[in-house]
Amino acid sequence: MTTCGLCGRAYPAGDHCPDCAMTAGFGPNRPSPFRSGTLWAMAAGLVVVYAITLTVVAITS
Repeated sequence: MTTCGLCGRAYPAGDHCPDCAMTAGFGPNRPSPFRSGTLWAMAAGLVVVYAITLTVVAITS
């Protein structure tokens, strides 16, 4: 049995919740899909895009 992470109802493992239809893959006991390196690479990419946008706006203003 698995407990739904959204509504708390118990249901058979490997199935979806009969009350809210949430799958077990989205529950609170699942590991993070992002490893530390991936998370930092995404943050760095966001900073680079922000810096480029800021530079373009500063030059054109």
